[in-house]
Amino acid sequence: MIQAERLKICATCTNRSFHRDLGTVCNLTSQVPSFLHTCPDYTRDHYLIQSKQVKEHEMLERKQGLWKDLGNASLGLVLLILGSLTLRGSLIKKGGDLISKTMK
Repeated sequence: MIQAERLKICATCTNRSFHRDLGTVCNLTSQVPSFLHTCPDYTRDHYLIQSKQVKEHEMLERKQGLWKDLGNASLGLVLLILGSLTLRGSLIKKGGDLISKTMK
């Protein structure tokens, strides 16, 4: 197991601590993690995991909301353009009708 994998495990342990020179260390031994496969003192930090899941869920909802807002804005822009073209076409037709009436 490489150190990055150990640190990933330690990141969700209640026994984790931080040392300014060493980085993440075990709060019980004050040493960097050195276990081979599993840490015998690992205690899952349920609060941290739950709060990470809540943050991830909120971020996903924000992303979905942004896409929904973008879709609504795009639809609004399309409708605005179509309305403008329809009004312009109507005005051109009326203008043409007026010209043809005055020429008669």
